[in-house]
Amino acid sequence: MPETTIFIVDNSLYGQNQDYLPNRYMAQLNAINQVFSMSPEKHLFGAVPIGQPTPNYILTPTESRNDARAFLSNLGLSNNLSIASNVTITERIAKNVSEERKIVLFLSTVLNDIELQDTIVALQETHQQKTTVFVFLFGDAIQYYIFFDNELSNGNCRIFCVQRTENLTDIVTDALSGYMYDDEMDPQLALALKLSAQEAQQAQQNKK
Repeated sequence: MPETTIFIVDNSLYGQNQDYLPNRYMAQLNAINQVFSMSPEKHLFGAVPIGQPTPNYILTPTESRNDARAFLSNLGLSNNLSIASNVTITERIAKNVSEERKIVLFLSTVLNDIELQDTIVALQETHQQKTTVFVFLFGDAIQYYIFFDNELSNGNCRIFCVQRTENLTDIVTDALSGYMYDDEMDPQLALALKLSAQEAQQAQQNKK
């Protein structure tokens, strides 16, 4: 059964901020496109926006990179956010598709205390289901790094803080590279990807 990665993208109105070029939303798309390029052909990708233009507006996991790119490119920004519930929806989708699954959450928006706590609880429940979770905090969400790290940085959950001076694509690809190989890949390349992921994780540890 192919592996599955589902991206939870931050399409809040904060996505138009240009502190990450060309803007926060496009920076996410650039990182995701790079992940598409480095992954095995049979790897499945899905996407769920934190701001839903209509209920259950999701891209179910597919091998088609073009379908995934079209979905993300056509997605508009929204202030109707429901992060925690979309994390739960994403876990259900991933669980039904594949035993080997990853959820990647991008977060750059401001959260109130209730939204923050609900998101943490949803992510805790997700990684308890043996789903590997990656959380990339950037922009206004950097302020929540310590809270996310204290509550979630163990087992299958990995938290990354991306400063304005850093390249989001580089951080994302380094973190995910060790999880995008398959049995048919050259063993030396697979080892190099694993080491790259370990180095990315160590770099985050050194920031603390």
